[in-house]
Order: sequence, then C-alpha cells, then structure tokens
Amino acid sequence: MSDGASSAWRRGAVGVAIGLAVAASVAACVLSTEGQRAAGLDADADAAVPDAAPRDDGGGRERCENDLDDDGNGLVDCADPACAADYECVETPPDGWEGPLFLREVAFDEPATPCAGGVAPRSHGQGDASTVTCAPCACGALADAACSPPPLHCYYGVAGCSGGQDDDLTGAANDAGCLTLPAQGVPSSCMVTGAGAVASEGACPPTGGAIASGPPVPRRIDDCRGPMRVGGCEAGRVCAHKPATGYGVAGVCVQRPGNHGDCPLSFDETRFVAWQDVVDGRVCSPCRCTASGASCAGGAYTIHGCPACSPDVTCGAVSLPAGYCYPTSGLLLQPWSVAATPPALTAGGCMASGGEADGAVLAAGEITFCCKR
Repeated sequence: MSDGASSAWRRGAVGVAIGLAVAASVAACVLSTEGQRAAGLDADADAAVPDAAPRDDGGGRERCENDLDDDGNGLVDCADPACAADYECVETPPDGWEGPLFLREVAFDEPATPCAGGVAPRSHGQGDASTVTCAPCACGALADAACSPPPLHCYYGVAGCSGGQDDDLTGAANDAGCLTLPAQGVPSSCMVTGAGAVASEGACPPTGGAIASGPPVPRRIDDCRGPMRVGGCEAGRVCAHKPATGYGVAGVCVQRPGNHGDCPLSFDETRFVAWQDVVDGRVCSPCRCTASGASCAGGAYTIHGCPACSPDVTCGAVSLPAGYCYPTSGLLLQPWSVAATPPALTAGGCMASGGEADGAVLAAGEITFCCKR
C-alpha cells in the first residue's frame, strides 16, 4: 500500500470511530431523558402530570349522572353520599313512557321557573281553548282641531281690489296678531276674499281593542327531566336529580303522547292531560277614531292708519267685512297696520270603530302525565 493510500485509510477509520462515538453519546442522552421522564424526574413532565390516580374529567369529585365512581370510594352516583343532597333513586319509567320527570302546574301566563341547574322546562298548555273576545274600542279627548282664517288681500296701484300688486296678508297678519307695514304712496285697496274654514277636524287617541278573553288556555304544565342513570340504585330504580323548588308536588312522573285513560301501576296516583302545542291565532282588529263635526265662525281684520294697531282715533281704523272691497288710499300714506281676529272654533267629536274579533286558539297533540308520590 502506498503512503497516500495508507494515510487515506487511517483518516477514514478515525472518522468512523468519531461517528460511532457521537451516535453512542446521543443514544445515551436520549435513553437518559426517557428514563427521567418515565421515573417522573423530568421537570416539565412532573408539572404536567398530577400526582393522583387516573380519573375522568370530574376532577376527583363524584359526578352523579354518569354511572361511574369518580371519587374512587367504591360508590356510584346515588349510592355515594356526595350525591345525596341533590339526587335520589326513583322508579324506572315503564316501557313506552318517558321519564322520570317532575311537574309544576301553574296559570298559563305565569312566568316559568327554571329546572334544577337553571335549565328551562318544557311547557304544555292545559284545559279548553279560549274563544276570542275583544275589549270595546273608545276614543280619548279630541285635540288639534283648527280653523284657517279668512283670506285678506291688499292691492297696491289700484283702488278696486283687482289687478295691481296683490299682497296676501292672511298668514302674516294672523301670525303676528298685529302686522305693521310701510307707507304706500300709490292708490290701494283691501278685501277679505272669503270666510274662515275648518283646517283640521282634530284627532282622538283610540283605546281598547285588546284580547279580553284571557290566555289561550287556562293552565300550563311545566316539566323538568334530566339524564336517567342506573348508577347506585337497586333494580327497577334509576338515579335522578331531585326537583327544583316548585316542582314535584305530584311526585315522580312519566309522560306519553296521546290521551291515555289508564296510568302504569307504578305511577297511578295522579293523571294529567295537556297539549303538546298551543298556537294562539286570536286577533282583534285595530281601534280607530274618526273626528268630524268641527265648525268655524267669524274671523275679521281691522286696518289702522298708524303703526302697531294704535287705538288713536286720529289714525283712523276700518273693519273689513268679508267680500267688501275697501279703498284704503287715504290710510296708507304713512306706516300702517292690520289687526287680525281669528275665527271661533266649535269642535266636533270622534267616533270609534274596529276591535273586531277574529282567529282562534289551536291546541293540538295531547300528552298524558302519570305521577306517584
């Protein structure tokens, strides 16, 4: 072997030796770490694994509805003293019947009481369906009736109330009560061109028209039910949550769709029949009030030859009757004014309508409850 080849062989052997040594070291490290984890010595693993026997997600406390011994004392669900305050063994529902459940019988419109654990109950109407009657409609006090004032026009440039510059003073004079205007140095005339009129009959607020025949059915049965587990009870009985306050007056119950005259022997003390569905389709048409009969009388204007509707007799004042054209040229040579007197309103009244009854209560799907204390 040449010197070059010998040198290359030695370098390769050394490289292999180093590689084997590194691999052995890594393997030893891995085995050492796994050994520490297996022995519970690894810090991260020790923090993640609780120092207790394996158990379910009950956290070591007895869960009373899962047929398991969660706290490891050899007792399951209802047999465990930890469940005694809230759970009890009750009769197993017969074949074809659903339960166990606890009932609360109340007026139909009474607020519901939650079941144990805050769960909402299932509700069933009970009793004959109500007919529909409506409270009679009536009308409140009339308001907002109004008159429009007679129209007042003054014509500048003519004395005969026709042509020239037509100035409608109706709104401004009535808004102000007394309207002062600048002097007019031209021929002029003013005329009340019509009578006051009813601007609005007003309005009356309607009342009544609500359903007056009470709730759709007179009573309601609320039922509470929960998981049915055998755990910790003798044969023929199951572990169930005790009833919430207000429930269970009739004892433990079972239910079955339909109207069944005979209850199972183990639940034959009390029998209730209710409706699975109650749809209130009753309606009353809206109440309406129609105002009518208002009237307006009078309404006048007085033209003053001075500002601010002065009563000074030297100013001159002219009352304008409706339809009469009054030449005012002599009064309008200085600032002048118009006083408005609104028409008198005689209010009418209101007539009520509506409140007609329609629709019905639809109660369907009977259901039978049988109970025993």
